[in-house]
Amino acid sequence: MFDFQEVRSHGIAVLDILIGLGVLVVVISVSAPKLSPSAAKADMQSAVQNLEQSVQLARNAARELETDVVMHLYTDPRDREHSIKFSIPKRKPNLNTVTLFKDYVFPADIRIDAEATEVRFNYAGELEAPVMVHLASNVDGGLDERLVIQ
Repeated sequence: MFDFQEVRSHGIAVLDILIGLGVLVVVISVSAPKLSPSAAKADMQSAVQNLEQSVQLARNAARELETDVVMHLYTDPRDREHSIKFSIPKRKPNLNTVTLFKDYVFPADIRIDAEATEVRFNYAGELEAPVMVHLASNVDGGLDERLVIQ
């Protein structure tokens, strides 16, 4: 008589191959968008637009509030996070900078290098000194933007 419990599998079943392929497809679909040049270009465009909007926001806030506004360009030395934060050195009573300004964190594949870590606007919205800012992609080495804040 034939005993089914003693029959052992030798080799790989079709189901094992299908499961392996399914896992591989999921991993590739999750990682592929970040590796594509179009995603890097979109991240760069977003970073440039947000930098320009941040400059305009700081300039307008300085004029409207009639006080100095400082835009801080933060760069993590380990390249983990690059961001823009704001502060008002001479705080006015009842002025909450948290609700006034929203920090901006650059996409993970974009790094920022600037001549200065602070961009200071006076009460009239004028810049103390022009600042050169360089945005570069960690994914596409040839993708970068240079902007002068003036």
